[in-house]
Amino acid sequence: MPATIPRRDALVEQLEQRIAQLEQRLVALEAARASRRAARRRRGDAAVLARLVPALRALIGSAEFAACDLAETRDVTVRAALGTSSPKTIGRLLTRADGVEIDGCVIVACGDERGARLYRLEGVSAGF
Repeated sequence: MPATIPRRDALVEQLEQRIAQLEQRLVALEAARASRRAARRRRGDAAVLARLVPALRALIGSAEFAACDLAETRDVTVRAALGTSSPKTIGRLLTRADGVEIDGCVIVACGDERGARLYRLEGVSAGF
């Protein structure tokens, strides 16, 4: 075996060290992302989302929805949570809440349809 090729054990050790470094970077990046998300939220978001998420879970479960769907709904509990918010205001709220756990669920942006961002609740049990 030529001297320029590292031994298998040394190569495995180098790979394990690199994996450990990458894992540390991933943890740091996830913490930074969570910090940015927390800074993005507004003071009143938590209260609105605490009322909205249970209402959405009962109304639509894990189905996809857009801000305009929520603005147009006749569901009393969703309307009570959102008040007279416009689709644009609701969309901004949902964008700030993207990836944040609320009442055992996470609001996740999952695509776009006809220029509207779609969201869904993850962590919703099948019984809802």
